[in-house]
Amino acid sequence: MTQVTAGTTDAELRELWAKKKVKLDAAEKQWRAENPLTCEDCGKPMSVDDCAIYEEAYSCLRTSGTRPPGTVCKKCAAARGIERDRQEAERQQQQRREREESRKRRIQEVQQDLSGHIAKCGVPSVLREARLDQCPDLPRDLVECARAWTQNPEGFVVLTGKPGAGKSHLAAAILAQILYDGTYWPLNCAFVSQPAWLDDVRQEYGNIESDPRPVSIPLLVFDDLGAGYLNEIRRAVVEQLIRRRDARQLPTLVTTNLSIAEIQENFGGRVTSVLQQDNRVWNLTGSDLRISGKIKPQRPARIRGDDPLSF
Repeated sequence: MTQVTAGTTDAELRELWAKKKVKLDAAEKQWRAENPLTCEDCGKPMSVDDCAIYEEAYSCLRTSGTRPPGTVCKKCAAARGIERDRQEAERQQQQRREREESRKRRIQEVQQDLSGHIAKCGVPSVLREARLDQCPDLPRDLVECARAWTQNPEGFVVLTGKPGAGKSHLAAAILAQILYDGTYWPLNCAFVSQPAWLDDVRQEYGNIESDPRPVSIPLLVFDDLGAGYLNEIRRAVVEQLIRRRDARQLPTLVTTNLSIAEIQENFGGRVTSVLQQDNRVWNLTGSDLRISGKIKPQRPARIRGDDPLSF
């Protein structure tokens, strides 16, 4: 039976379709034999087991006359994968080299004008030449501990001691070493004096968000903790600053004329606990280096009286 009529049964339809399919398969086989699918790379004919997109490639070839890109045998596909991985590794390596070269250039720029970059961090002019290898009369083990911290700044470091002991000088020297080594960039560091900062915050009635940079700057030197006029609001602002930096795990270097007991008396147990938690409270002892002339005197911090506008 070669034609389908109204009386054709299902069995006859299936038989007709089976015969038609045999003819179609034979025609397809003959066409594929006349148009063999070859590998793009090695040029060898491929079978269905050799190519992952064998049927897709033939379908594309029949309909559009072209085959899709990537029509390669499994062996060449593996070689392409290896080559692709090699090129990607070379690209990443080149990017790392470029980043490292860029970093070295930036470090050299900082090193060539170290005092200028220190000034951008807010360091007073009398401290911009402070260097760890030029710290006057400071214990060498203390200087080495400071140098070690510059390699991986973390947590809190507290420099305590009487006025003139060299705390601010050492703090500026530590900051200079961090910038010189490229551990942090100048834009990510700040040297902030507590009295001056509180005066700025005072203009906004104690709103710490009015000058949030000390809160969020990646590395902070907080100079003269406890200096100047303090009242309940000012203490709360300082406590908020220290607790926020601790919560964000931002490295912070603090200098103060107060002892740990005096810090607890002035700021409470929370601030004292945060400052002591890393066991890096370094006490500077010895004679007044300003009086001895071994370091230049700093301008004294402004102290506010009990005027009604102060807080």
